[in-house]
Amino acid sequence: MVEKYDVFISYSHKDNTIAEYFHERLNRAGVRCFMAELDITLGSDFKNKIMEALKFSKLILFIITPNSNTSNWVQIEAGIALGLEKRIIIGRMFIQANEMIDILQSLQSCEIPGPTEQDALIDQIIEMIDFSAFWRFLINERNRSENTYVLLSAKPSVEFEQGKPTGKTGHTITVSYNEFSAMVNLEQELDLLRNKLKIIHGGVFMPGKNGSGELIIPDFPKYANLILIGSTHANIICNEIMGVLKESGLPFVYGVINEGEQSEKCIESRQGMKYPAQIQKSRHIDSGDPMQLDEDYGIILRVTNPFPGGEKNKVLILGGNHGLGTEACIKFVTNRDLIKFLREKTEDNDFEALFKVDLRQEHRQHDERNFFKTDYHDDKKLDLQFLHIYKHEEGHWNQVYSSV
Repeated sequence: MVEKYDVFISYSHKDNTIAEYFHERLNRAGVRCFMAELDITLGSDFKNKIMEALKFSKLILFIITPNSNTSNWVQIEAGIALGLEKRIIIGRMFIQANEMIDILQSLQSCEIPGPTEQDALIDQIIEMIDFSAFWRFLINERNRSENTYVLLSAKPSVEFEQGKPTGKTGHTITVSYNEFSAMVNLEQELDLLRNKLKIIHGGVFMPGKNGSGELIIPDFPKYANLILIGSTHANIICNEIMGVLKESGLPFVYGVINEGEQSEKCIESRQGMKYPAQIQKSRHIDSGDPMQLDEDYGIILRVTNPFPGGEKNKVLILGGNHGLGTEACIKFVTNRDLIKFLREKTEDNDFEALFKVDLRQEHRQHDERNFFKTDYHDDKKLDLQFLHIYKHEEGHWNQVYSSV
């Protein structure tokens, strides 16, 4: 199987220490790097490995020093990278731009004499790499399996313009306006990652005549890495997996509160607490839906795939009780501060986090729990707040954070 990388690091072996610094920092951020001294094993075909890694890397980082400036291999790698029309970043140490090897002198470069400048360049590289790095951190794809599936909530069969339904065709029974808008945006972003992620829908309701219809459940290997967008009410596969995981002592599960003829979606804790969304029924939104959410609760969960054969793979669930929580989850995956916070709290263990997203409090004070206020239709704001975070260690769920 061909190995694919985000960044190929070109350097002189005499500058191994600085190259290792870039390699470690970028990998810690979820950016997969190739560094010859670390990634080529003894006895391998060195030349072919270099050629293959250059071909299958998104970006080439040249660390140019007086040592690498006289390296034949760095010159060869520069020629190959230009020939492949790769995106190139150049960091210089102890050398001026006009002193670099001829083939690189026409390209922009930056000085990186110390840790401050080097960290700034690392942040720039992370910005350039699309957020697939954060998806990979969340799924914890240690084996870099090619079998990672993103399963979206049931897809609405409506036409849309600029992310909003036109009302020209039928709507599914399981997806809200919030989720519809979020799914449209998510699909556009994931188009960049279709070589890495297989994107399908977690259950599609195809409307028929007189309100009839057919629920289509996708066919795929359930033992793979799975990223499930949408809760059990909107994502058929999430419903199936959560049914299996309920028996494992999860801190929080999706549920339903039944009161007479009415029922309400909620998240239940094993301590008996329930977290239902607050619904304001006096307002209308653009789609004509008479129910408007003021706040919602959601779950971000990463666990080992419970299906037979999935022991080496992961399941990631991102979903709210309603569409507002799912929309917040989708925006969450692009927020580096929030990802960093989760990673620090869970230390790369499996985890489950309960969060609240509030549409009403537009001016909540920013602290470690509240990571973003993002544009929402009608110029309202989303405000995501972690309530509880648990990590899974040695067969037990241990609370590592609580804001209540």
